[in-house]
Amino acid sequence: MHIQVIYAILIFICCFLSANAQDISTKEKMSAHIDILTEDNVMLPKDMIAELDQLIIVSKQNNWLENEIKAQTLKAEWLAFLEKLPTASTIVDKYLPIAQQQKFTRLTVRLQLVRLSIYDSKGFNESVELHISQLLDSAKQWGTNLEAGSIYSAVGHSYLMHGLLDKSLIYLKKAYEIFVTHNDQANLSYALNSMANLYADLEDYETSIKYLHESLEINKAMKDKLSSSIIAHNLGTTYTKISNFEQAKSYLDESLKLALAIEDDIGVVWAKHALAELYVKRKLPREALALFQQVVVTFEETGENRELFNSRIGMFDCYVLINELDNAQAQIPLLESLLKKLKNDSYRLELDKRISQINYLKGDFKSAYQALLSYSDESERQYAKEKRQNIQKLKVSFDTEIAEQKSKALQKENELQQLKFEQQSNERTLWLVISCMSMVIIVSIVFLLVRQNQSKLHYKSMALRDTLTQAPNRRAILHNAEILFSQAKSEGSSFSIALVDLDKFKKVNDIYGHDVGDEVLKSFASACKETLRKEDNYGRYGGEEWLFAFNNLAPNDITTIFERIHKTFNLTNIKGYPAEKHITFSAGVAFSSSNKSLQTLIGEADSHLYKAKETGRNRLVFADECHLLS
Repeated sequence: MHIQVIYAILIFICCFLSANAQDISTKEKMSAHIDILTEDNVMLPKDMIAELDQLIIVSKQNNWLENEIKAQTLKAEWLAFLEKLPTASTIVDKYLPIAQQQKFTRLTVRLQLVRLSIYDSKGFNESVELHISQLLDSAKQWGTNLEAGSIYSAVGHSYLMHGLLDKSLIYLKKAYEIFVTHNDQANLSYALNSMANLYADLEDYETSIKYLHESLEINKAMKDKLSSSIIAHNLGTTYTKISNFEQAKSYLDESLKLALAIEDDIGVVWAKHALAELYVKRKLPREALALFQQVVVTFEETGENRELFNSRIGMFDCYVLINELDNAQAQIPLLESLLKKLKNDSYRLELDKRISQINYLKGDFKSAYQALLSYSDESERQYAKEKRQNIQKLKVSFDTEIAEQKSKALQKENELQQLKFEQQSNERTLWLVISCMSMVIIVSIVFLLVRQNQSKLHYKSMALRDTLTQAPNRRAILHNAEILFSQAKSEGSSFSIALVDLDKFKKVNDIYGHDVGDEVLKSFASACKETLRKEDNYGRYGGEEWLFAFNNLAPNDITTIFERIHKTFNLTNIKGYPAEKHITFSAGVAFSSSNKSLQTLIGEADSHLYKAKETGRNRLVFADECHLLS
């Protein structure tokens, strides 16, 4: 569930974005480019981290400290989002003190939010309380700005995760009011989602579902697939709680489909976990067990103790349903170990109930009674705690009144005493008493917190793929060329640009039609992808023009590359185009020097391309050389 805090971090970032970020040749331009990356909801996580690593290297080479911390901060946010918490923690430990020393206020807050999400994943402790206090002090400096709303939202969710519902509601309402005032739809959607979680924990499922549908409508209007996946997941889990299995399955399938489409691996795990809980409620234990066994591996790797506890509870229930009692009992010590880390009373109740159940099923009636008694005592203590929190003063209604809870608790104690005197009775009688007892306890526990997992964040911005050919588009190749150009200047290595144009392409369109022309462009893109080295870059520059960027290549190397592209291209069977006809292309190449900019090089390459066209096409032209392509 700590993923939702990371989502709040990324909302916080969006408040400071700049406009253009293609050029990273200066400190200011790189900073603007990093801001654009924070909005990206297209780039895959692995590609995002790889690009940030490149920017970090360039920042270090140029001694751009603020850019280095900025890129490292975004990387830490992504790693925390992907639940790679140890690596994220290493970055925070290194760069948070530096950000504080340099008085980078915004970066300091972002790194503190990452640290809060890491602490939240382990359970509530003094570190969480201290961090929340620091963040709230920071929020005061922002007044009613969106930055304050983002902090309140993250703090509210942290309290919600740890069962402090009264505090959670206070800060979620503060965040909600700020987002409504600013008419910020993205943040408003996030706030509605958080409020829905709170109402679900209070078992007001009707209000929860209403808020979730409002949030989903906003995200669909913004075409935000990641956020839509998260809300669909939450709708599925909420419908599961009210036993509307058809709706639950529909929304969980939608969530899983979206997560797979955007390669959100952790989102896939959360969707499988929710489907497993649905199968348990539908009395399909073997299907549920198979999914639980998959997800516990990921939760163990990421250190997500809460969901690991919930998954092992689910495995216990499945083993009981299929009568594998030894396997069920084997979960108890693992759950006890996790409980020490979580320090959450509601989890103690869940475990005591299972201990009572397994002891009864294995014939240890005395231990079963002791576990039930512990369960009862803990539930009474929980009710007293809920009363002290006084959530009703905040106008969040519970399903039963406190007086009714006391009455039920007294009735429960009387029945427990009766159970104690009747322990030696026959198995059927004892089972009926314990079953009734369990039902009374379960009905009386209205405050039990239901886990809600939130995922993610992503961002909004540029698409880097040409929709027709799936090759990098103009924005992507210019961006990649700028990075290679900067690296070459920094390292003192050679750099070259090539501009390619398909010969007589208009004639192909006129004779064979635009559909065939599209197939020609796709085939050329495929030939480039098959032929070029990993370190080479290419992209569709516009129409039938293509731009290439190379590092450390001599003219004869470039000639060889284009000969290979030419050969591969013309060996391809192009749908609708005669096999006996060949399509040629012309290319102009320019090499960098100390006083040339990237745009100057592209202009030179364009001039050489024009020369190749003028001298007969199907040629590769350098500054003073011309090669006929075979």
